[in-house]
Amino acid sequence: MFKVDADGTLTATKGYFSGDVIMGPGSVITWDNLPDGVAASSDIPTSPEDIGALPASDLPSYITKTKITQTTIESPDIRGGTITADTTINVGTNATIGKYLYMKPEYSGGIKWNGVAEIYVDPGGSTLVVTGLNNTQIGHYLGNTIIRGNVSFPDSDGITAVFG
Repeated sequence: MFKVDADGTLTATKGYFSGDVIMGPGSVITWDNLPDGVAASSDIPTSPEDIGALPASDLPSYITKTKITQTTIESPDIRGGTITADTTINVGTNATIGKYLYMKPEYSGGIKWNGVAEIYVDPGGSTLVVTGLNNTQIGHYLGNTIIRGNVSFPDSDGITAVFG
């Protein structure tokens, strides 16, 4: 059965819509006869307390504003036993590292300070070079100790340079 009254009331016993159903402002959907096993609208939880959760004001102080999306975790503090990244890790301010900074030994690489200084390591070439301003270098390269550039030792009494 399908009918539309003079006031625009639509009555149907069955309906199939192949497109959109658009409702105007103030429209509501109500069900007077729900089948068994379907929750009535009064049974649907609408607040944390309805499901036994604590309201935000009752959360412990160590739980702060943390946001987890499909691609990011944002939190003032993230702790873990081992944190692995297969890409660049950007640290906006300071990084505190315990006793050692481990780098993969099969790669050459190093630590750079904004293009001003660098510690470069090449395990295959037995190389460790510290480079500073004006390309001053101190290090070990292919079995030789190297000192390149202007090296100054102010306030250094008793330094002995041995050559050969």
